[in-house]
Amino acid sequence: MSRFATAVVTTVLCTAAVAGTAGPAAAESTTYYVSLGDSAAAGFQPNGHMDRGYADQLAHRLRSRIPGLRLVKLGCPGETADSLITGFHSPCSYPSGSQLAEAIDFLQEHAGDISFITINVGSNDLLNVCLDEETGRIPAACAQRTMPPVQADLAKIIDAVHSAAPGVPIAGMSYWDPFLGFWIQGPDGPALARGDSRAMRIMNAALVDTYEAGGTLVADVAAPEYFDTANFTGSIESRWGPLPINVANACRWTWFCKGPPLAPDPHPTTVGYGIIADAFEAVLPV
Repeated sequence: MSRFATAVVTTVLCTAAVAGTAGPAAAESTTYYVSLGDSAAAGFQPNGHMDRGYADQLAHRLRSRIPGLRLVKLGCPGETADSLITGFHSPCSYPSGSQLAEAIDFLQEHAGDISFITINVGSNDLLNVCLDEETGRIPAACAQRTMPPVQADLAKIIDAVHSAAPGVPIAGMSYWDPFLGFWIQGPDGPALARGDSRAMRIMNAALVDTYEAGGTLVADVAAPEYFDTANFTGSIESRWGPLPINVANACRWTWFCKGPPLAPDPHPTTVGYGIIADAFEAVLPV
């Protein structure tokens, strides 16, 4: 596996894997937050922590507003939009055959008890096709070619989830850009970071357009209020010296710049996942 490849783990997930606290007295008021997606939805970190992701943090925050809220994490590290739908080539195994089928079964079985749903998927589709694992380069032209079928798959996911849980708030997200961390890796780093940034912006624009077209709320993680991924201006003092705002955010809030043995890993740190949780919390009507 390349040093730039996203992490993949094989596991078996089921609807019984529900996080939260609910004793007998709270049983009648139990409601569910269902999280779908890839390694970010699973809360993956290269240090082994899987319980400090954005879904975990979001559920923890919102339990004060939604008594009895329990988290159902279905996310799968390495999942693509296609494998989420079909289960083919998915790194994970689900009793219902795919992550989407598992989600639909759970949503239908608990109709009336679903508080909200989050979705994040699409980055692995881009990186599996476009990322040069030796150089770290992600050509913008490849991103342009790759995203239309991803959008078609994402639209199917959104429609299926809406149909299974009518009236339930659903929020999708744009992605942070860990590859901005190339900025600090030698004299060619800034050019590589800028080039990859163009591809990541193409991906995020396509995802946001699809979520909005599907009537889904958007947690715009890439926006200025959060990771601010397009902002090469300004300067933030960091352990790596003064950096553009977006680069500093990527280095502070992901594992990409942290150094060996865990870097360069593209996943957020616990703090970075908290920033993503902020973006979801801001748009969910709860």
